[in-house]
Amino acid sequence: MTRYLGSLSLFFITFVTGLGFVLANDYLASRFALIGIPDLPESADTVSCPEKNTYQVRVDELAIYLQILKDEKFGESPLIVDQTLANEQGWSEGVNAIPGASLDTIADYESKNRVAVSLREIFDEKEKVQFITRTEVDRTFRVGSDGWRIFARNHPKANGFVSFSRIGFNQDRSEAIVYFGHGCGWLCGHGELSFYEKAPDGSWYRAGGGIGWVS
Repeated sequence: MTRYLGSLSLFFITFVTGLGFVLANDYLASRFALIGIPDLPESADTVSCPEKNTYQVRVDELAIYLQILKDEKFGESPLIVDQTLANEQGWSEGVNAIPGASLDTIADYESKNRVAVSLREIFDEKEKVQFITRTEVDRTFRVGSDGWRIFARNHPKANGFVSFSRIGFNQDRSEAIVYFGHGCGWLCGHGELSFYEKAPDGSWYRAGGGIGWVS
């Protein structure tokens, strides 16, 4: 009888403890929902383009990236860094000084470039481009390393690599701001914060620029 009562007591204690845990967990979850605790952000390696479900935005983004590759003559199969740059890397200062750019285009550009996103989902498989990971670039060109010698050994056929920002658009996507940079050696490379406009036929053309650099 004593053993039976002991087992019953243990069952009761376990049940009450488990019920209390469930109720507490539900309460905390409801409180977090009420005060708006955000989800943890994805890492830069896995963040996807927020507009990936907007087909026309992706069409315009791809068209502008391809136009830059064509205009700058980066070759038939350029090597592209697989993640966009982000504002904290210090290269996008002066976006407000681009002649002709509307305020909503500038605001969209600054908003989109707060974090890095993947470019792999924007470029179609049929496009003749290759990718190099941001991790490899950072590892190759870490302080104290002979980065370009290492790069040439790992990518002997590449004419350097190209980095892109996200593209900022105005509301009707008739104008855009984008940064590109091309590195090909310690004293070889160039980049620019460019302003693009859409032609009546839907193609994009460079209509101006902001800050540029040449090495």
